[in-house]
Amino acid sequence: MDKEKRKRKKKIKRLKEIVIFLGIVIAGLVAFATDFGELWCKVFTDSSWCQEEDSPKPVKLPEPKPVIPPSVTEQAIELLTRKNPAGLKIEILPSPTLKVGKAMKMRLRSDHDGYLIVLDINKEGELTTLFPNKYSDQRQQGYLKVGQSLIIPDAYYGFDFEVHKQTQGILVAILVEGDLTVVREVLPVPFEGIKESYAIGILQQLRQQLDKTVPNEKGIEESIRWSGIKAEYKITDVP
Repeated sequence: MDKEKRKRKKKIKRLKEIVIFLGIVIAGLVAFATDFGELWCKVFTDSSWCQEEDSPKPVKLPEPKPVIPPSVTEQAIELLTRKNPAGLKIEILPSPTLKVGKAMKMRLRSDHDGYLIVLDINKEGELTTLFPNKYSDQRQQGYLKVGQSLIIPDAYYGFDFEVHKQTQGILVAILVEGDLTVVREVLPVPFEGIKESYAIGILQQLRQQLDKTVPNEKGIEESIRWSGIKAEYKITDVP
């Protein structure tokens, strides 16, 4: 009986040794296969055996496009010229295309009474208030009546708007049908150019003022009624 137990123990021990040995051999084979496969792929880089068919291919994301901020001209058009209930009209004289050295005038008319604002924006983004100014303040206070044509500048100014260099730009005319005090607070000093870096902020402030409410004669808050329009011009040295 004892002999049988000893034989059984020897067999079990032998089996354990065989299992351990096989485990070591299998682990060695796996390690060898891995190293060999990597070496093979390095030597034979075009081998299809190295390519995993199911491996996801890297996705190339599109490069983000740079965000270009709107120009002063674009801001002025968007903020100040999208509505014109007063039928405001502006005409550049003698023509929207002028030669360097010539004088520019503008004629304005409206179907409603109101106070007038005229801004100039050139291609460099410089903003200039042309009207109202000290000359208009001494006369009609910048007020435009229905049926009236207003010429800027007229003979009372004593000078012309003479163009000195090639450029292009827009004139923005705004008619405010009420007290201009609130809006005038943010207007730049007439005839002093405002650089592009500050011009957009001034245009935004101007629109905020135009969107305010003001008390009427009865003390009731009402929205400011205003209209805006643009006219493009070009200065060239070609006759």
